[in-house]
Amino acid sequence: MGFKEVRRAVIKALLEGRFQHEERSNYHERNYLLTGEISAAFVVTLLKRCRGDQHQTSTHHFDESQIIHIFKPFDGLNYWYIKCYLIEVHGIEAIFISVHQ
Repeated sequence: MGFKEVRRAVIKALLEGRFQHEERSNYHERNYLLTGEISAAFVVTLLKRCRGDQHQTSTHHFDESQIIHIFKPFDGLNYWYIKCYLIEVHGIEAIFISVHQ
């Protein structure tokens, strides 16, 4: 999947409520979506602003076959860091690792 397809799939998962959060010890500092500091709708807005040059991929440190997507959109005031991956469970679902400034 290229940038546009991945972004579209993550947005669709957010809009349909088909997303989860990866458990991490520092989620309070790194995942504002999980803590409720920001909404799924706000993350959708951020992703819609994201350009291809604000996206990169890496492999998951626990499972190298899993591709991690890192989006770094700018909201006019701050750059955001959105780190997630997609899994296939009854359609595509997004798993968020980090969502923060």
